[in-house]
Amino acid sequence: MFGGRLLLGVGAIGAAVVLSGCIVFKVEPVAVQNQTLGSVHVTIVACASRSSGSPSQPMGSCPRTGNSGADVRDGDVVQVLLAFRIPNGSTAPNTFSSSSTGPTNPGPQLNFAKSATYTSELQRLNPAPEGFRWVGYISQAFTYQPSGEQNFTASLDFGLPAGRGGHPFGGPFAWRPVVGARRLTDLTHASDPVNCTPISDLGSDATAPGTAPGASWICIDDPDPTAVDSFFLLRTRDAAILRGAKAKVRAGKTARLKFLFQYAGPASPAAFTFSANTDGIPDSTNISPRTYTPFGDSTKTVTVSFKVPKSTHKGTYTITLRARLPDGETRSGAGKLKVLKPKKH
Repeated sequence: MFGGRLLLGVGAIGAAVVLSGCIVFKVEPVAVQNQTLGSVHVTIVACASRSSGSPSQPMGSCPRTGNSGADVRDGDVVQVLLAFRIPNGSTAPNTFSSSSTGPTNPGPQLNFAKSATYTSELQRLNPAPEGFRWVGYISQAFTYQPSGEQNFTASLDFGLPAGRGGHPFGGPFAWRPVVGARRLTDLTHASDPVNCTPISDLGSDATAPGTAPGASWICIDDPDPTAVDSFFLLRTRDAAILRGAKAKVRAGKTARLKFLFQYAGPASPAAFTFSANTDGIPDSTNISPRTYTPFGDSTKTVTVSFKVPKSTHKGTYTITLRARLPDGETRSGAGKLKVLKPKKH
């Protein structure tokens, strides 16, 4: 689906990638978690469909057709459609670009932007189940040439959803990528809303091709219809210091707050180190335990204790516990300490 020139807007921007009407995943998409508690890093590689029936098999193309059942045609003006079904609450980038093209990577790259119409069309025709949503992207327009680039690699990050009630996200992170393409009669249609309505004789959802004046499309060329509703699963790590720690103490006595540190996921590769902020109460703190290495799903009580000087004014103070990993990732949570007047003797 790629070729010799990448066209943007109404003009050429140089020799590079181009895609046509049919596109499939070259290898199975993969995901890893950034750092220990970070976002989900997804990588996809997609390629032009050139089956054995094509006049030639350009290097870097894929010898299979997708749901469209058709091969790429020389000279097609195309936009790539790429979408992901992700959990509600997971953040997604507004734009991203391919990192390389194949087989020679001459540049420039494919640039993707969020498409509200592609997103809504997928939800209309292939609704995401409860708790999930589609996020769709569309590339700039380009012209396919068999002598040009035939595949691209792109990566993007999705944020972990927040856990319920302040708890860590329990995982796994479930996601489903789909890829398709829109063939344009000319570049003036590149900004048209995405339409995924299929030809009625060929299907009833976005895995079937459609056509209208100015464009034809296959909004999900890969995976096949039997796999669209399935998910890839990534076991993730997350941590949280739960809300609700509270205590009261008389000025001049030792305060003790018990925090709950909760961890979800496979074993942590490093220990968390705990520290505390006592909201200006001038005394050193003792934290037990000072470090903790979770070996899997677990909840650990962390006690923060310190002497409250007699001169401390009565009132409610915010005591903050922070957990830090060696790579700089942190989680924090606050508790409340009520300081009473010292007893009169």
